[in-house]
Amino acid sequence: MEPGSQIKSLLQFHLASDPSSVKNLPFCLSTLTPECLRPSAHLAKWTNRIHSLIHSKDSGARWAGLSLAYKTSLLRRTIMIECSQSWVVVALPALSVRE
Repeated sequence: MEPGSQIKSLLQFHLASDPSSVKNLPFCLSTLTPECLRPSAHLAKWTNRIHSLIHSKDSGARWAGLSLAYKTSLLRRTIMIECSQSWVVVALPALSVRE
């Protein structure tokens, strides 16, 4: 299987919109493995999508983004190191607001 093909599939079919990201979150979380997150051309799109979800106006999409960021960080430390600052800057205020 081509590196990044699972990530590409998740992005195209399961995380294409904010509502589909919320709906398909359990499947996406169960599908992610360290092998999915190996360096590939689609990895930047993956982190950009997480960033986009975390910044969404929809609270469900924000939680989906935070969940994907958490799982991604657990599976690939280098991504956590590269992206965690931008994720945390958005997450902390969002976590302090009651929804």
